[in-house]
Amino acid sequence: MARSHSIIVGIDFGTTYSGVAFARDAEPDRVHFVSSWSSPNLYCFTKRKVPTAIYYDGNSKTPTWGYEVRSEQNALRWFKLLLLDDEHMPAHIKNTKYIRTAKSLLKAENKHVTEVIADYLRLLWEHSLQVIERAIGESMVRLSTFKFVVTLPAIWPAYAQIRMHRAIAAAGLLDKRAAGKTSLTFLSEPEAAALATLHKMYRRPDIKRNDDVVVCDCGGGTVDIITYKILRPLLLSIRESVPGDGGLCGAVRLDEAFGRVLKSKMPREVLEALSREEWQRILNDNWENGIKPGFTNNNKSWTVRIPYCASLADVGHPQDIILGRDDIWSVFKDVLGEVASLVLGQIREAHRKYRRPPKYVLLVGGFGRSRALYDYLQKEIRLKFKSIQILQDEGNDPWTAICEGAVINGLKKEQSQNSAQHSLVDSRFARASIGTTYNALPFDEDIHDINDKEWCPVQQDYQASDQIHWFIYKGEVVNGNEPAVFDFFQALTEQPTEIVNEMVYSLAETPPNRFDHTVRLLCRMRWSYIPDITVLPEKTNDDGHIFYELPYKIEMVTQGISQDFQVFYEDKIVAAHSVSESLKTDVVEDD
Repeated sequence: MARSHSIIVGIDFGTTYSGVAFARDAEPDRVHFVSSWSSPNLYCFTKRKVPTAIYYDGNSKTPTWGYEVRSEQNALRWFKLLLLDDEHMPAHIKNTKYIRTAKSLLKAENKHVTEVIADYLRLLWEHSLQVIERAIGESMVRLSTFKFVVTLPAIWPAYAQIRMHRAIAAAGLLDKRAAGKTSLTFLSEPEAAALATLHKMYRRPDIKRNDDVVVCDCGGGTVDIITYKILRPLLLSIRESVPGDGGLCGAVRLDEAFGRVLKSKMPREVLEALSREEWQRILNDNWENGIKPGFTNNNKSWTVRIPYCASLADVGHPQDIILGRDDIWSVFKDVLGEVASLVLGQIREAHRKYRRPPKYVLLVGGFGRSRALYDYLQKEIRLKFKSIQILQDEGNDPWTAICEGAVINGLKKEQSQNSAQHSLVDSRFARASIGTTYNALPFDEDIHDINDKEWCPVQQDYQASDQIHWFIYKGEVVNGNEPAVFDFFQALTEQPTEIVNEMVYSLAETPPNRFDHTVRLLCRMRWSYIPDITVLPEKTNDDGHIFYELPYKIEMVTQGISQDFQVFYEDKIVAAHSVSESLKTDVVEDD
């Protein structure tokens, strides 16, 4: 039998920049990064990431995207954050210029955020596929299946993953191919970053079994932090040791703050004369590629150069603007304080649980390369935990760690399916409670809500409708790839034409035992096979009427931030669903 071939594709869809990495399963040590972006600026051609920006001009069927989007264009940016409902978006993010602009542009274009993400991912994938074909050959691509691993912030609720899946499917990434089925799994961003970083560190002699490592993934929009315990250093096997945390305190907060500071220092007539493109060029040259990465909170002053341009002809060429240490520190201090608070929270919890602090704090992500962030965390952490080392790599590695880690995860998963190899992540903490709805019989006034009381004609008794049996609870330790199995039965009086099981989730710290406003529908599973009612066990209710009892089992396996469900009748699978691989149109969400 011919060996199957797979290409693992890791996609880091970020708030400000996105990246794609890939590798063949037969060459796991060769991870490639997509570049060669179309751009009017030559320096962008070799960058390993592309701006998460898209512009609809109304005259072209194909939107402008990435580096081709000009700064003066009214383009959509930050739209990844619109996957979140307003209730899960802090006020200081919700009220930012980019979010307000993104919402108004969505309304003007009459598009849902999933449509915009689908358009962006379609363009990103078309470019990436061309790069993959050039790298390994069109014939090899035709012979290979694609296995996508897409990363999401660990702190995001399940509905954001559902919406992201819809966008990926609409973008065409999961379309049928002659080589075989395309698969999709989701992975948390800090877990991907941890895998990429530890993959380069696991042979270090100072990394020991049971060492704890805090991974701080600082991106453009979000900061995600999780602590991992190293179980088997040489095998790169880890498990979550402290539940993750995070916040919307990424680098875009710095961008907005610097813009406000610079405007306050610039003469009004100059500011009013500058076009949007000229203003953006000043920010890009002086802030993005100068002050932002280079600031170290010392006494150095920074010169913002205002180049001569035609729009300033009437006001004369302005003097350069000098910004002192206090000016720049006012831009950084709030965000650095929030990140430090998150990191110290993880450290204290690890110290409380294991009576010793973590060994390392690993900084990854674009903002994770900031020298100011490193210096601030070093100072704050050393005040309380002198033994902890902060590691900050140079170059592209912190910036591309997430898409690289996604590929490593996909490669290891592929290897573990084809051998007895260990799982990369031994266990995780559940981000939400997950369960299924059922009707409890008989109704008990001491236990059930009176609003759920209804008559069951089959068993001739009152039951509590829409109760919930929770499989896992938020914060519970979930062993990777270890199935949880639960027994259920359904009472029938006639042959059913359809049987559906509903899976639900809740973000409440203490989930309810009944369906209420804190519970959301995760997916529905329709049975592909329904047994003949006459072969089922026959029962008699209290009134002497006959009914039939249909026994079945529901099995759930958690992999990363994905959940796989299977329904068994007499040891045969009659329904299956993965919230990351097969979210069809029968998935319901509250928009």
